[in-house]
Amino acid sequence: MAMMALPALSPSSNIKVDAHHDRRRTMMRKTLAAALCSGALAALVFFGIGGERAEGAEPEATAPLPEDEAWKPPVQKQFTERERQSECRKYEGKYIGYYSQVYFVESCKRREITDPDLTQQVSRQGVTQVTGDTLVKLEEGKVLDELKTKKLRSCAELAGHYVTFGGGDVYFVEKCAKRPFADWETFLAHRSERKRSNEAVLELSKQEFDKIPTGKEVSSVLDKVFKDLLEGQAEVHVIPVDEACKGLNGKYVSYYSQLYKIENCRKRPLDVEAFLAKNRNLKFQELSSEQWLSLPEGKALQ
Repeated sequence: MAMMALPALSPSSNIKVDAHHDRRRTMMRKTLAAALCSGALAALVFFGIGGERAEGAEPEATAPLPEDEAWKPPVQKQFTERERQSECRKYEGKYIGYYSQVYFVESCKRREITDPDLTQQVSRQGVTQVTGDTLVKLEEGKVLDELKTKKLRSCAELAGHYVTFGGGDVYFVEKCAKRPFADWETFLAHRSERKRSNEAVLELSKQEFDKIPTGKEVSSVLDKVFKDLLEGQAEVHVIPVDEACKGLNGKYVSYYSQLYKIENCRKRPLDVEAFLAKNRNLKFQELSSEQWLSLPEGKALQ
């Protein structure tokens, strides 16, 4: 079988083929370079620019921020003298508060009250909450360790009155001494005997309270009552429930150290300490021994 001879390529044809191959190789190199760049960029984004530092390599030095870009503390607001005086007139002689801090404004200065008892006493008198601008406008003064009072009342002026301090125990001022009561029932009985059941308890300043010495405790009236009951000397009779309950439904009542709410002619016990903490000024009707014995006890109120 005869072999067919291939046509010979001319020199010009060889040049064209080589040029064609060169163009293809150039395009492939460009495509590969673009792919590598794209892959490297994706890796940098995924792993974090710069990647992890090789073990043992020295950390790269961080160039310091320019002076105008360095952190600076916030600039405190500046107020004119007119603005300061206006704020002073607004709060002079008053108690102001900023979050948990309490101040008394005196002579255009804010005097902080740090004593917990004084802070509690002031809170009941009323504290106006202010912003940080007010604190800046008012100059800082000395710490206030005692409240300002127009005049300290003497023991002679307070004699025969019921007094307290900071919402604590109640005392009876007698012979220039403050006498504490053994219990709440004794205080109620003491006022009732003196026919002054509606008399207000006077709030003393710390100076007034400390000035009057503490006297002998007023003896508890419960001792005699329970002694009589135990010895059978107290005459107590059970009465019909409707008679004992008359006019009491829905009311809060007391019997010595116990407090109750009457519901459906049943006396429902109250948590004395927790209830009085929220209802200090609430008045209770005192039950007689006959009523207390005659009213059935219900479920305690939470």
